[in-house]
Amino acid sequence: MQGADPLESEPPDPIENQSYPREELVGLVNRAQRAARLRGHLQVWALGLGLALLALGLSSERLWGSMELPRMVAGSGGGLSYGLVFPLATGLRSFGLDPEQACFLVSALAYGLCLPALVSLLGMIGFQRGVSLWAALATLLSGLAWLGSTQPGDLAPGVLGATLLMLNLFRVGERIPGEYLWRVSLAFILAFFMRPENLLLFPAAAWALIQHRSPHRLGGATGAVVFSMLIAVCLWILLDPGGEESSVQHLLDSLLAGRGGGLDQAPHWLLVGVGGLGVGWLGIHGLLFGRRLPQESPPPSWVVPWCLVALAPVVAGRTDFGPAGGFLLPAAAVGLADWLSRREQSPVGLGMGSVLLLPQALILLGLASTFEQEDPLGEWRPAMRDELQPSDRILSADPQKRYLAAVRWNLELVPWPVAQDAKAKKSRVVFLDRGSSQEGPWRGKPLHPSEPVTILWPGGEETLAAGQAYEPR
Repeated sequence: MQGADPLESEPPDPIENQSYPREELVGLVNRAQRAARLRGHLQVWALGLGLALLALGLSSERLWGSMELPRMVAGSGGGLSYGLVFPLATGLRSFGLDPEQACFLVSALAYGLCLPALVSLLGMIGFQRGVSLWAALATLLSGLAWLGSTQPGDLAPGVLGATLLMLNLFRVGERIPGEYLWRVSLAFILAFFMRPENLLLFPAAAWALIQHRSPHRLGGATGAVVFSMLIAVCLWILLDPGGEESSVQHLLDSLLAGRGGGLDQAPHWLLVGVGGLGVGWLGIHGLLFGRRLPQESPPPSWVVPWCLVALAPVVAGRTDFGPAGGFLLPAAAVGLADWLSRREQSPVGLGMGSVLLLPQALILLGLASTFEQEDPLGEWRPAMRDELQPSDRILSADPQKRYLAAVRWNLELVPWPVAQDAKAKKSRVVFLDRGSSQEGPWRGKPLHPSEPVTILWPGGEETLAAGQAYEPR
């Protein structure tokens, strides 16, 4: 009778084997996780750089609003009311850029930086990286973000500043006493310096500080009072009460989209608003009115004043002032990320992300095409660019044509109205207002008392003798 087989010993645990110590395995896992995070960050920054280059390469030739920033960079007045954007654009001129090119570059770079800023905001809130990336891309491909960022203005810097402010409002943790108050205050000042319109976010920031519960004495209402004092000092420094009123006027115009609005502007604001945010309205609606399960946390209540202050320019402003309401974009991104997370709890795939991105891209293409086709100077601008000479001096009362001549084409402007004792020069004087709304004041009057004037318009040219009255046929 054979004996029973001895029990076989269990195979050794590879983790406990001296060849694979547990510490090395943990180190390998940590290094793999760090490499994955690094690849994710590099991907986001590369996409942000691509957006910046795309905006810079497809910058819009159409003028939208007063184009005040490039005018100021070109030397037409000070830049105190533009905070940080004006010195940044002015500094870029030392690299050989003209004023408008410098402003285009600042706008495009800020647009590209908005992508990593939005992804960081959404990741800090707790959304997965896939959700964050799709929501941020859908937001930045909205009509408002694209059309504003392809202009030589400060909308993109303002969106970047508002995103950084929202990030600090959501980051409620404190490592030192009073950290939340100081972080929010510095972020708000930065956002305001990047675009004066962000001053409208003051109620949201103050409400967040009032609601913040902290064991030290700078929490709650006390923190909001200290915050208000800091903002008052900031405004006093920026607006320079001892100087001219241009800074105050610019601030009020920025907050209220130029003022002068009314009920007749409501249809224009409706069309611009729907096309400007596109699917971003889905995110805004979700933040303000979305229903949630009992176990789900609602958005903080300061999000409501953050979104509702956009009604200020709608009620009091006009759409031709320029792009407005850029601070809605980070709020839309948060709402879109929440919408995506609710519909797919696993990592977001291509199909779910395209639900937002594809219609947003189609809306953007239609809006951008309409924006360029309805350019009132679309035919005039290339025709004049071919006819004008580098030595020409421009006579015009139209602010847009004066901008094109002085800032974009670097031509000399003849002061208007022309002084009676103006001295003649060798270069020709060119009149550009024929057929425009600015032609009326010139009729029956001499264009220049001492020089002949060349009158240019698309497809035609004539010369008016010195001192001869202008009587267009």
